[in-house]
Amino acid sequence: MGIDADSRHARHELIRARARVHEVPPGAFRVRLAQDAHELQVAFTLLHEAYAERGLEPTGDKKMRITPHHVLQESLVFVAYEGDRPVGTISVTCDSPVGLPLDKDYRAEIDRLRDAGARLAEVGSLAVLKPWRLTGVTFLMSMTAVWACHVLFRATHMAIGVNPSAEAFYAAIHGFTRLGEPRRHAELITPVVGLVQETGAGRDHYAGHHREPMPHGRRIHEEFCTIGRTPACVEVPRELTGDGPGRWRLSRQAFREVFIHASDRLYSLDPDTQAYLMSQRSPETLRAPGVAQELLE
Repeated sequence: MGIDADSRHARHELIRARARVHEVPPGAFRVRLAQDAHELQVAFTLLHEAYAERGLEPTGDKKMRITPHHVLQESLVFVAYEGDRPVGTISVTCDSPVGLPLDKDYRAEIDRLRDAGARLAEVGSLAVLKPWRLTGVTFLMSMTAVWACHVLFRATHMAIGVNPSAEAFYAAIHGFTRLGEPRRHAELITPVVGLVQETGAGRDHYAGHHREPMPHGRRIHEEFCTIGRTPACVEVPRELTGDGPGRWRLSRQAFREVFIHASDRLYSLDPDTQAYLMSQRSPETLRAPGVAQELLE
């Protein structure tokens, strides 16, 4: 092991020792799949406010941050609650014919994984209200996303884009490695570095580097990487746990309320995403009186 590798190893050990993520009580927060219009609007409003507060995007006139992938069946949006109060959100997106959000920044690198046969999923749209950023909820949401990638989507590789200053943390805690060199984010006012975790190696990383049990007695990899187990902090519909995300999707009413009536997200979709969305959703879902008719033409 060279000097640089020794230094990196020591830094990662220090990060894990300080983070003590195994001490986060799984029952301290609920991480719930957003299943109706209200929960989605809470998530997208919280996301916009957190990003605007950190200077990642302009405040402007919009009240919600909704990405093009959020309208697709391949995306799951989770909201973390302390009691009844929403305090954070995170999204997970499975690869599809229109790709992943990170394709805008690392298309060549992600295509190489696809060409090698990888089944990809991406974690993103992470936001936590400021008073809760050091409470452990970020870790529980991140591990909920890990669970969704490993167990629900059965992904072979999990991708994420983070600020370069957070790269060492994600490497130490989760075993992520670089997709490519840092660059300017395609949408946000921030640099980004693309990271990837091979999920089999990721499970081994959690097992090898997080050996102490969580407060309820199970270790991190047992709680979040076990096929057939739903983590104690996670609330999802039964259809989702039975056979992956394909058996569950957002209701027509919730879809129209959030993406047609409460926002103009459908108007700004690129042609490929529009076409793919039309293959997923019925004309009745996409057509509302006097709204978004051009999407169907």
